[in-house]
Amino acid sequence: MVLAAFTALGTVAAAYLRWGPRPSRDHAESAIAASLARIERTGEETSKKVDKLREELADTRERVARLEGRAER
Repeated sequence: MVLAAFTALGTVAAAYLRWGPRPSRDHAESAIAASLARIERTGEETSKKVDKLREELADTRERVARLEGRAER
């Protein structure tokens, strides 16, 4: 009898884990919104880094041009 009770309890637990509650639509929508916000934030940070690197590249090119001009003299 005890074995039957534990078997039934195990069956109920397995069924709950298999077909139990699912995340609500609101939860899914908020998770998607959070992911999109994170992607946008990461994109903005990347754009700022790219802009900074472009400025550094322009500065480096200017310095190289000046040094080459001095070397020709």
